[in-house]
Amino acid sequence: MPTKISIISPADVPVTVMRDGRIESRRLVTRKRDGSERMSFHVNHIKAGNRSTGVVYPEMDEINYMVKGEATITYDGKRELLTEGMVWNIPMGCAYDMENDVDIVIISVFSPPRE
Repeated sequence: MPTKISIISPADVPVTVMRDGRIESRRLVTRKRDGSERMSFHVNHIKAGNRSTGVVYPEMDEINYMVKGEATITYDGKRELLTEGMVWNIPMGCAYDMENDVDIVIISVFSPPRE
């Protein structure tokens, strides 16, 4: 795919629904659609009451930014509160659990890209 600049409107990107409708992800920049070879960019709306356990991406790094709300992440025997404005980096192969009691919005960047 040729290298090009992409301008993306979230309204033009379909929502990917996961976890029985609890997670709605707009994958705004991807390899397939935008030709991004090194990363993807997602905006995720996660409904209150979500419990994600044993999440691990064996071949992708993941960086997240909490836009709205708060959640708890558990990793390596530690439990941390994630609040608005916080960033957390999850290197490939690292497992974690995450739960939220309020609706949250997270920006996620994956490298290499997640479709």
